[in-house]
Amino acid sequence: MGVVRPVRPDVVIKFPKAEAEGEEESGKTLGIIVGCLALEDPKKGGAGSYTVTIDSQNPSAKHFSLTPASGTLAPGVEQRVEFSFTPPTAVNEGGIEVGQWTSVEVEVRGKGGWNGDVETSWKILLVGYINV
Repeated sequence: MGVVRPVRPDVVIKFPKAEAEGEEESGKTLGIIVGCLALEDPKKGGAGSYTVTIDSQNPSAKHFSLTPASGTLAPGVEQRVEFSFTPPTAVNEGGIEVGQWTSVEVEVRGKGGWNGDVETSWKILLVGYINV
């Protein structure tokens, strides 16, 4: 039995914690840009495609969503992928704030473009604060 080092994500997207009383935590949207490079020689490039998936095995996945989950991009075209965080509604009785940070891993896979049929992938960690 050996020790396994955790794999660090390529990108961390942290949704800010609500600081003021009554400040909404839901409805926050952050994003990334995916794109397909346009080469000077169009014979050496082509359209690319991408897919973005949330780790559905993680119980925290229900608090995060994304759109669009996949697409095809012509050379020189970019697409914004939006991530949303919607924590459950907190019941604050007694005036004590109790909460925790939660996270879920997202995988972005790209294929095509100047890279041909080679598939590349990136890991993103989405992080949000839940008041309980």
